[in-house]
Amino acid sequence: MNIDSETSKFIGAERLDHSKLLAGILGAVIMSFAFYKSVILPEYINLNFISPNFINFSLLGLGILFHGNFYRF
Repeated sequence: MNIDSETSKFIGAERLDHSKLLAGILGAVIMSFAFYKSVILPEYINLNFISPNFINFSLLGLGILFHGNFYRF
């Protein structure tokens, strides 16, 4: 039995879980906002923006981008 034929029949919201486009867009938006918050927003560059929340937010964006879709994440 071919694995590709089994995984190509997604119904309803399951298609969103397997969408590479949606995961790529969301991961890119998260990483763009993290870059904006750390580099563009401050008046002068320092490391005060690094906090546990910023690290978790950045790792969430990287995890979504590197996994490729929400199903594998």
